[in-house]
Amino acid sequence: MTRETAAQSCLGLAISRRERQEVFCIDCEDALIWTDWKVGRQSTKRLLLKNVGTEHQTLQYKVPQSRTFSLPFPEPFRLPPGMTKTFLVTFSPHHSQSVVEALEFVCDKGAFVIFLKATEKRAAVSIPRAIDFGLGAVAANTSIPFLVHNTGSLPVTVLWKDVQPFRILPETALIPVGRTEKFTALFHPPGPLAYEGVVVCSLISKHGDRKESEYLSSSVCNAEPRAGTLEEAEKEENNRATLQQPREDAALLKNASWAPDVETEAAQMYSMDVKGIGKIPHLHVKGKTEVAVDFGIVLCGTVETQTLLLDNSSSVRAHFEVLRIGNPPQGNLRASPVTVCSRSGVVEPGEHFPLTFTFHGHSVKEVFQEFQVVMKVGAPITVKVTGVVGHIEATLSSNHLHFGDVPVGRKITKQVQLRNLSKRASSYHFMNLQDSAFVCLDKPSGLLGAQTSVTLSFSFSSLVPLRFHKRAFCLVNGAEEPVVLDLLATAYDEGRPAALTLGHVYLKRWQELENALPPRDSLEFDCQGNPEKVPIPPETPTSLFKMLTTDFSDTSRGLSVSPSLVDFKCGESRRTLSVFNRTGEKFLCIWKDSLDRKRKKNPAHVFSVSPRRAELLPNSVTTF
Repeated sequence: MTRETAAQSCLGLAISRRERQEVFCIDCEDALIWTDWKVGRQSTKRLLLKNVGTEHQTLQYKVPQSRTFSLPFPEPFRLPPGMTKTFLVTFSPHHSQSVVEALEFVCDKGAFVIFLKATEKRAAVSIPRAIDFGLGAVAANTSIPFLVHNTGSLPVTVLWKDVQPFRILPETALIPVGRTEKFTALFHPPGPLAYEGVVVCSLISKHGDRKESEYLSSSVCNAEPRAGTLEEAEKEENNRATLQQPREDAALLKNASWAPDVETEAAQMYSMDVKGIGKIPHLHVKGKTEVAVDFGIVLCGTVETQTLLLDNSSSVRAHFEVLRIGNPPQGNLRASPVTVCSRSGVVEPGEHFPLTFTFHGHSVKEVFQEFQVVMKVGAPITVKVTGVVGHIEATLSSNHLHFGDVPVGRKITKQVQLRNLSKRASSYHFMNLQDSAFVCLDKPSGLLGAQTSVTLSFSFSSLVPLRFHKRAFCLVNGAEEPVVLDLLATAYDEGRPAALTLGHVYLKRWQELENALPPRDSLEFDCQGNPEKVPIPPETPTSLFKMLTTDFSDTSRGLSVSPSLVDFKCGESRRTLSVFNRTGEKFLCIWKDSLDRKRKKNPAHVFSVSPRRAELLPNSVTTF
């Protein structure tokens, strides 16, 4: 067994031939291997470097520390694109043991390593003397990769025996002759203590009494090459370079295929010292003892994000996981308006890790969520997230629209503006104007841009004299409550009914509030007794809900129709229906075809009601 010297210090530079071509644009062998050698006898191999890039490169190598391998004086040399450079590496064995050295080349794009190996005619490997993990996080894995070289002449199987809390992966591996296998040493300390141990490596190989091969690799030459011109030497080197790789592959194949007539298994054991110190990681939010994230007021449907930085002030890596305290019900996508990304991660020593909290509310409410940043050891970090899902603020330019006195049969149009005072676009819809026979709206639904307004045109017309009032409800997506608009009009003819004012509407609503009346000193009447000034009645959630869900024509107001379905059957041309007025008020009943607006001009009506209009006296029955 041998110990690595420069090979281990340059472990990070030991890459494959293809990777060397891609990264450094240099093509050469991964290693020079001596298999047939004797103590006191020198042997030389040629190392060929080729520039496979498109630019000139300046290279220089560092002579190995050991005197076993010798090269010419290390002077920088320039290598043009597509050209090659040959070096003579001389092996001078002083002891009958395997040797592994690393020849480091420094170029414009970095540094890489070529291994120089002398293998014995027996099973042997080269492993590190010791591995020092330094500080490792408690209850977490700290890993260090290392290489094991097969420096013998037989394929070997390496088997590791662990000692807690240290472990080697993979636990077993087969290493062919002249090859290298990568292993990973793991340190998993259970507590904040110092740990030392010895990891045992068992080497299993098959060997026998068969004689050594007489075959010599063509890459081996005399220690003193013949003299000649520089051009002849370069030409000879290029010719030999084309034959070097297949001949060395044949030599390696021959060495790897040695098999005794009678095989036996022999086991050797080697040891490697391992040590490390367990340390508890510490995560915190810089400058905060109580961690809180306040989103303030976030409009319904709007997405807001805030980032929290987790700082690792310890000297070891910190593994963490983010858990929600009080998980929402599964399957309910809108149960939790607060989410966090990432849910787990690793913070390097002295670094920070961003945690992004996202707030996306779908209904108006106040939100409070708690999260915990949990590590495998140590106290968790509690993060309190608060926010309020705000509503869209939408208003009308006026809460009422009075068409005034309109002659019968004339159409009048007035406009009102619907404003969105919020910074988020929304949609609106007037819910109770679809079946209105007197009022028509040009845009009953649509989109309402952020901090913009839309102009709505209302048209009123009537073929009979009447006093008209209707409350139109506009639903705005994300608003706290509907937007209400009172529509008033008086259609008149020669009979000219008394004009309807907003004061009449307010007095009626005051009476519906459990017969409550406004203070007398707040009322003003004209000479005919009509109210001119009436305070606006209070709007409660109950009254608003009742007006939204209750139709003015239902039986709760004392009006009913019997029968509710008129069936003419076959051949019967007339049927009778009755309208009951059980209230103490007089109403005007007007029959209109609800499909009038959908029919073409001058349609042929199949059904008709006579009379088309009639007064419904208090506590009476009217027949049509």
